Amino acid sequence: SVTGITSKPVDKAAGRILAEDVCAVRSHPPTPNSAVDGYGFAGGAADGLHVMPLVDGRAAAGVPHPDPVPAGSAIRILTGATLPYGVDTVILQEDVAVTDAAITFNGPLKRGANARKAGEDMIAGDVILPKGRILTPADIGTLVAAGVGHVAVQKQLRVGRVSTGWGPAPTGCAARCHPIQAPRPTLLGAGAAARRRALGLTRASPGCRT
Repeated sequence: SVTGITSKPVDKAAGRILAEDVCAVRSHPPTPNSAVDGYGFAGGAADGLHVMPLVDGRAAAGVPHPDPVPAGSAIRILTGATLPYGVDTVILQEDVAVTDAAITFNGPLKRGANARKAGEDMIAGDVILPKGRILTPADIGTLVAAGVGHVAVQKQLRVGRVSTGWGPAPTGCAARCHPIQAPRPTLLGAGAAARRRALGLTRASPGCRT
């Protein structure tokens, strides 16, 4: 490596080059959860009409239902909520008729419908981003979801750029005097992973041909 390695907080690492593979600290999603707003129960449902009593309470994202759901009963569940014990299937709220005491719907509905498994996106220990990758804003979101707080990145190169010769003019100079503009701004825009500095314009010696 031409540079050293340093550790950076994830929220300050966009645009930097990973110095090593990054592994997920936790699985995502961390628990089985609902992909939709609806009603959860166990086992799927065969063809035909079904009526299920509702248990008290509901499961919401960040507010899990603490009690098991008995077989043959259903519970109100919201998108992102951890599936309560005894629930492995969710039916869309638009597909049920609901009262205070029960839901009614038509099957069939396969077991596991509208439910996401733990680790469906990534599993703890999996390599999620490879060494050498330039981190994008989307990558930062992936790292946060994986529970990663810091990453090892390459220290930034220091890059200086000098324009030479008698032809180029400083940026912004009137075109009638100097038809060739020095390309320093374009060059400085390249190489986002480096610390860049314009070092000015250097004139060639008289008689020099380049």
